Amino acid sequence: EDKKRLQEMELEYPDIVSQLSLLMGAGMTTRQAWNRMAMQYNFKRKNAMITKKPVYEAILRMNGRLVEGISERAAYEQFRTEIPATCYHKLMRILLGSLEMGSQGICVRLEEESRAAFEQRIIQAKKSGEEASTKMLGPLMLQMLIVMGIVMFPALIGFQI
Repeated sequence: EDKKRLQEMELEYPDIVSQLSLLMGAGMTTRQAWNRMAMQYNFKRKNAMITKKPVYEAILRMNGRLVEGISERAAYEQFRTEIPATCYHKLMRILLGSLEMGSQGICVRLEEESRAAFEQRIIQAKKSGEEASTKMLGPLMLQMLIVMGIVMFPALIGFQI
């Protein structure tokens, strides 16, 4: 169950990074971008447009902390402890680095990370496709044996006469 949850989180990563990159490229601060993403998810979830997603739930909690007045650094650190996926740790390192060195160039770094994340997602999709074809091999062999039995049974009965 934990492995499935982690895999679901990793599948959400490219969308989150690209959405964050897009919002910040449009002129929002990181705090405003997180708030926007949290509000969009909350709206969709309340209107039953989507199911609960663990990463977005963590984003909601992080946004709540930011609204309460916790510093961005502390909120990012808590987010890192909540989410076990290493890809999100990398995103938080980028955001923490932008707090230290200023937000100049963060959009470029986020766009690069977004491209890398989508490439990783393509690789993961290929891997999942290969695993699915391997899992289908057993049932296909069983089905072939059943069809061969149906074809061979009348022939074997005909030989006994």
